[in-house]
Amino acid sequence: MLIGIYVLLGFAVRLVVPYVPASLENQLGQMIKSTLPITEHSELESYEAILTKLIGADEAEDYDVFVISNTEFNAYAVPGKKIAICTGMTEEGLDEETIAFVLAHELGHFENHDHMNQYGRMLVLTMMVQIVTGSDSDLTNFATGLLATTEMKFSQNDELKADAYGVQLLNDAYGSYEGAITLFNKVDDIQDRSQLQSYLIVIHTRKRIEAIVELMEE
Repeated sequence: MLIGIYVLLGFAVRLVVPYVPASLENQLGQMIKSTLPITEHSELESYEAILTKLIGADEAEDYDVFVISNTEFNAYAVPGKKIAICTGMTEEGLDEETIAFVLAHELGHFENHDHMNQYGRMLVLTMMVQIVTGSDSDLTNFATGLLATTEMKFSQNDELKADAYGVQLLNDAYGSYEGAITLFNKVDDIQDRSQLQSYLIVIHTRKRIEAIVELMEE
């Protein structure tokens, strides 16, 4: 019952998000950016040039790409057309096409409003847990874990859609999908090195590679 309500509210969020005013999203993005550990980076101009190659100079001007001091091998779509790239990714020496896929993937999140959908779902999750459990910490932990599993499924679907959008942009700009495959091979390598590889992460990474290979063969 609880999961069913959360799923329905999650779909309701998807219907509402496209109508959120750009001005409100920009304000949210600026607020989030102000809390991030932004750092100078020598490759930032090259990242901006890659973004321009992907979508053209006029559209690229609307985006704000920056680097944050964070050891994660990751990048994030921040509301207001902002892309945050972690130093944990910039320090891996990724080639141009791989960085291009990273940026193209984040553009896919913007195209699908995934970043705003996620914030909306997390707000719903927090409200539901509080309403259902009140101050009971055991019930709160149980409900949070239950709904977090459902949220993971939402997120994984979002990632697959962003991958599909990203590989198309990548292929249009570079005539190749190889940057995407290189990125996920790097993810596997990093997980092996960190020894934090979980079954769910391995399965989802392989699923994303298989989906990209299918696109390449079409």
